[in-house]
Amino acid sequence: MVETPLEVVEIILSILYRDTTTLSRCSLVSRDWLPFCRRWLFEEVDLTIHGFRSVGGRHSRLFKFMEVTSNTSPCTFTNFVQRLRIDSSFTPYHIAGLDTIDLPKLHSICITNSQAAGIPSYLLSAISTVFAERVDDLDIAHVKFLTNKAMIKFICSFENLERLALGSNFFVDFPLDGAPQANIHPDLRLAPNLRSLHISSGLMFLDDGTHGWLLEQFKSGCKNLRKFEIECNDQALGIAEFPEFLAAISDRVEGVTLRTRSRKGPEEIQALFSRSQDLEFPNLRLLCLNCRVSEVKAPSISGLNALPISLGREGMDITLNIEDAKKVDATLGRLIGSLKAPCLKKIVLTLFHHSSYGTCTAHTLEYISFPLFDKALAEKGPGSLPMLRTVEFIADGCTGRLEGGRCFMLKDIGMDVPIDANSETVTVAKASRPGTERFETLASSFLDSSFPTSRARNGVLLSLFREVV
Repeated sequence: MVETPLEVVEIILSILYRDTTTLSRCSLVSRDWLPFCRRWLFEEVDLTIHGFRSVGGRHSRLFKFMEVTSNTSPCTFTNFVQRLRIDSSFTPYHIAGLDTIDLPKLHSICITNSQAAGIPSYLLSAISTVFAERVDDLDIAHVKFLTNKAMIKFICSFENLERLALGSNFFVDFPLDGAPQANIHPDLRLAPNLRSLHISSGLMFLDDGTHGWLLEQFKSGCKNLRKFEIECNDQALGIAEFPEFLAAISDRVEGVTLRTRSRKGPEEIQALFSRSQDLEFPNLRLLCLNCRVSEVKAPSISGLNALPISLGREGMDITLNIEDAKKVDATLGRLIGSLKAPCLKKIVLTLFHHSSYGTCTAHTLEYISFPLFDKALAEKGPGSLPMLRTVEFIADGCTGRLEGGRCFMLKDIGMDVPIDANSETVTVAKASRPGTERFETLASSFLDSSFPTSRARNGVLLSLFREVV
């Protein structure tokens, strides 16, 4: 029997790290597999509240976790725990209980919101007292605080932070217009070794004083900041509202990620860089953008939308709105010619669509083109992104099979569907039987049809990869 090399096993199991059921089964295959499975099974421990079960109840995850660790001797899985997820329903007593568990590799804390009244100050104090010295990764996005000042004081207590995620933070006592602004003590500063900052929408809820303090920290206090990520949803403040934050770190940032699920995402990305058009990003090496490229709709019947289309039905059509893709194409085309980033080596574009009908993005890409982006890449001169060598696209794909019943299967159509440059929609006929085309074939077809000029010149390597969910 030929054994699989352990380095290959590690790669395979790392891909399954979100599938705890499969990992648990894999841990029984061999003693050699056990350490790899445990690494992914116990890397993150979620102790947050679920449903009606209170955090202190007999059936809560916290109670079970503490019971297992205290009754297991020796308890070896705790050596793999790196991240804890807790919520605002905890008490100082629960935090003290966690402190009694030996978690030698713990370095990350994520706090989620579970109370309308906001997270109390005594709980913040307990968390910082127990975890501040060893935690270098803190996620407080969406947590509701009593005041802006309470949030600032809390994050500043973690002096060893290297990664911070905040935003969408609401406050019980928010200063009204004309009210005194928060008085931030001058000794309160963000961790000097902060290297990665993730901001989700919602920073508009900071008063001017706190907003100014945060901006000043980015300008003068976070000299080691290298990675900057902005994430916005449909309802909240758009990406275009953050140019001052981008400007504050433009001289040192090496990686920028912009995520938006809004239909206005392409315009927001363009506006963000347009407002920062006089800026140069001398150290930027990686730019990641999440782009919505289409919307999948059911056909109209007598003026009414059809019901969601079942995989078992044949001969149905859907409408694919590609207006978003045209906006993305225009934005990327302009960005290639205007962005001042002499060290930029790679652009990663995660493509997704809005759909309620079980389609995967990969099967919609053959109806989408990027002529302006293709032209900009092909004509890119030595003065425009001279180091850019790679453009990667990422999309979810089902390979056209019935696995999991995920995809409407837009392959094996039986006829070509022309793409009208002036049209915002195309109609796609469902195949009479499931297709079996490989994702790699879809990727090659998409790149050949959308980027013929760039592919012919071989100046930039273009690839399409399947998103790992």
